[in-house]
Amino acid sequence: MSGPDLPVPGPDEGTPTSSGFLSVLLEDTMVANGIEAAPVRGAPGVMAGAVSGTVGHWNVLGQVDDTAMGVVIYSVFPEKVPEPRRSAVAELAARANHLLRYGNLELDFADGDVRVRTSARGGDDPPDFHVISQLVRTNIEVAELLFPAVAEVADNAAPPEAVLSGLLQRINQG
Repeated sequence: MSGPDLPVPGPDEGTPTSSGFLSVLLEDTMVANGIEAAPVRGAPGVMAGAVSGTVGHWNVLGQVDDTAMGVVIYSVFPEKVPEPRRSAVAELAARANHLLRYGNLELDFADGDVRVRTSARGGDDPPDFHVISQLVRTNIEVAELLFPAVAEVADNAAPPEAVLSGLLQRINQG
């Protein structure tokens, strides 16, 4: 498998509309959570950084939208899923998403990118530091939980249902 192209998100997720207050708040929040974040050139309102967790290294992106008062955080799986394994990873995502309370696992069938996404809209007021910080932490926690399962299905051709069942057993024992 090869690594994802940056920047993510792609055009199908909407065009960011901010390079102002929410961008500064997002950068500050990412840095406070141990992510050396930097703006993505040519993508206003998008910050990128890298995370080292118990499952290795991956890119984390944050995207803000002042118009919608929203923030989206993405953890990007470090490798693209090969085309022959995309249906199995999509099944894993569907099964995992059914169980997730916060965040979701998504697969881009066109290029094999896999991402964990967490998001929030602030309504009339933008999300504050604590809300964005929780989005970042939740995103990383979900990625650490699900990225090993993605690797098992994508690299080792393990059956998605069995991988998720094993993951649930480990969670329930821990």
